[in-house]
Amino acid sequence: KNNLYIYFSGTNISERTSVINYLKEKIPTNFTIFTNRKNLFQNSIYQEPLFNELNFKFVIARAGWGLVWNCLILSIPLVIFPPNKYDDPEINLNYQTLIKLNLALTINELESPNLEDKLHNLKTNMDNYKKQLINTFGTLSGPDFIAKHGMINKFLS
Repeated sequence: KNNLYIYFSGTNISERTSVINYLKEKIPTNFTIFTNRKNLFQNSIYQEPLFNELNFKFVIARAGWGLVWNCLILSIPLVIFPPNKYDDPEINLNYQTLIKLNLALTINELESPNLEDKLHNLKTNMDNYKKQLINTFGTLSGPDFIAKHGMINKFLS
């Protein structure tokens, strides 16, 4: 309770700066901040990620596929920043798709009075979407799907 973990990955320094400024403005002072970039937040505590559903109530991130996929697999509700002009096109497409499929909340929804309900609904939507993916593809593992369907041989021949 009242713990916040902030993890930085990727290469976009300008976006990090805007995210850092936003977070410094919005994080209540009674929160303890854990991060892999201790130098960015005064009085924070260094922590590498321990990514599992028991550790996180929700994750705030840009819409990069690695973190999005981990959140979906673990049914960790995801709150995403809108893309900016420095982002790869993938980030913009992921953002639009996640919002359209109701698999993420926008950063503006953090101030919603019914945030807890939205997070619960989001987790339910993620679970239902995973079931649809498994019913369609038989797995949530890309490598397993490719191996099962002999896709590598098709690409190599």
